[in-house]
Amino acid sequence: MRPSAGWILAAVLLAGCEALPEFLDREPPVVAPTKPVAQSPSPSAAPTAEVEAGTLEAPVAALPPVNDDPDQFLGSSGSDIAAVLGEPGLRRKEGPAEIWQYRGRNCVLDLFLYLPENGTGSARVDYVELRNPALSETKRRACLADMLRAQLAPVS
Repeated sequence: MRPSAGWILAAVLLAGCEALPEFLDREPPVVAPTKPVAQSPSPSAAPTAEVEAGTLEAPVAALPPVNDDPDQFLGSSGSDIAAVLGEPGLRRKEGPAEIWQYRGRNCVLDLFLYLPENGTGSARVDYVELRNPALSETKRRACLADMLRAQLAPVS
């Protein structure tokens, strides 16, 4: 009796399965990690990142210090505010108050200016609101710091 083609095919396939465990037992080749090559800086080149333990550490630019407390504006006149923050994006009158609004990337600063009770002199900030309910107090203050730093940056 002759074996059928199905039996021959099954025998060939099963024979190939015997090699499978050998293949699974092999370990993958080990590749040695490479380290970046540090080049010596030329005297005219800007400072470069240092190479340490195979990682590059980029220098961090120091941000200019600013007062990120929104209450710093209390008692300030409109001209004092404009000198620090520039002209407001929105200015409106609401009853006796004049509201100046500044928008940051993630927050809004509202400054409420009122005339003195005796009616003489310039309006002064009597109330400050730095808002974005989704952000913590720390992140709102960081947003204000960004607004202040943006005014310090040179205009190009």
